[in-house]
Amino acid sequence: MFCSFSANTSLYEGGGVCGAIHRAAGPELQKACLPFSPIKAGEAITTPAFELEKSIGAKHVIHAVGPRYPVKDYDNEKPLETEAAATLGATYRALAMQARYLCADGAKSITIPSISTGIFRFPLEAAAKIAFSSLRELLPESLWCTIVCFDQATFDAYWFELELSIVEGKQSRRIDWVNLGLVAQVAHIVKHGRLSSQSHSPLLPV
Repeated sequence: MFCSFSANTSLYEGGGVCGAIHRAAGPELQKACLPFSPIKAGEAITTPAFELEKSIGAKHVIHAVGPRYPVKDYDNEKPLETEAAATLGATYRALAMQARYLCADGAKSITIPSISTGIFRFPLEAAAKIAFSSLRELLPESLWCTIVCFDQATFDAYWFELELSIVEGKQSRRIDWVNLGLVAQVAHIVKHGRLSSQSHSPLLPV
């Protein structure tokens, strides 16, 4: 199972991770999204993964729309008090509920990008805290969750939050090094529209 976050509520192919997944899944993914369009930030829907099942074994795509972080609050020392933070939590909980339904049908794992921390500018540290707390709340223990960190800054933020969660006794799983990592694959299809098959990439298990 693979999770995509859509850059727009219309669920049309956009840029970044969303556009990369659409291109890799093929045009049928866009057609499958249309009956659900539009959705609101904080909501999520599920479609088949189409060509992604052949390339990386993903059977479903969860489309979850994250919030734009208010520019005027970008340097706010307490971003968790903003409306955007509440919406980001709702986004992760919505995709977690979709994952629960798929888990009941036999899904074993889910891969999730860092939602809203790209062009939507959500502060990484706050986003990582929201992601871990929301996913711990609703994801089934039997479902292996991997957070994809696109760059070193994102990885560092999520790594810190993961280590803090372990120290506080909230979870025990540590980092895993996965061959054919999705970080490099996503980066490759963003640029070339297809999947790479050679790399080692750090992925964070929740």
